[in-house]
Amino acid sequence: MSDEKVVITIVYHPNSLEGFRINDNILTKIGVGRLKSPGLPAGNQMYYNQVDFIRAAGRQRRFPVYSRVGETDTYMGEYSLDCIYKRHSFEGFTYFSYTLRRQVWP
Repeated sequence: MSDEKVVITIVYHPNSLEGFRINDNILTKIGVGRLKSPGLPAGNQMYYNQVDFIRAAGRQRRFPVYSRVGETDTYMGEYSLDCIYKRHSFEGFTYFSYTLRRQVWP
């Protein structure tokens, strides 16, 4: 198991399922897998691909999060994992979604 600190960068895309809500205090992140465009899953995501992130959440507790718009990265603060969801899309595949809550403001 690696001791590297996990950093999350959310790339802005107008159709993305990933993004910030409620005055940037809540972050929705899509699980690891193939993406057809930023923040949109394609195909079934397997649980074993999610294990590294879930373990990092238990070990690290807080993730530094950056928002990338174009070439600019903005530090959004530190977020902790709040909920893990296994979702079913209307296209018939499953994917994982995470809700993170801001703990430390920039």
